[in-house]
Amino acid sequence: MAKKLINLLIEIQPEPAALKYLKKILPLLSISSLIIFVLLHIASLVYVRLNIDDYNKIKGKVDEIEKKISNAKGSESLYISSIAVLGKIDKILAGNSKIIETTLPVILNIQNSDISLGTVMVDNSGQVGLTLKTSDSQALENMASELVNKQNLYNFKDIKAAGIVRENDGSYSLSISLNVDKKI
Repeated sequence: MAKKLINLLIEIQPEPAALKYLKKILPLLSISSLIIFVLLHIASLVYVRLNIDDYNKIKGKVDEIEKKISNAKGSESLYISSIAVLGKIDKILAGNSKIIETTLPVILNIQNSDISLGTVMVDNSGQVGLTLKTSDSQALENMASELVNKQNLYNFKDIKAAGIVRENDGSYSLSISLNVDKKI
């Protein structure tokens, strides 16, 4: 048997020029890309840090202004409610108030010294509402009787008195409603 030689080594072929060029360029390109990435990352962190400081300054100013606004809300609501009340008064003064001008003095003159008027409401339609308060229930009954007696003289109609109520402080109160003729 004759021995045969088998060559297992592959013959080396020369590398193409492009491959040699890429082997030299790719490591330089990857290192420069890494350096550019690191520099951009550092720049973005610095940019974010600077903007966070500006953001915190602006947020602090906004919080301070919001505190000033919340402190001013109370006085602002007072001004708004004052304007609303003045508007209502202006509307009342502009309207026909003849019935109020003639009825209110009559109601106020009827009361005696023992009775205090809690509220008196008179409107242009002739509706009158009274709340009387006193320490003696008999004085309230006398006041209601006096209103009934003057019913024809002052054109009072439909006089209604709610029951006498004893308050916690020992005083008595009475609510009276009546209508006044608009032809006064």
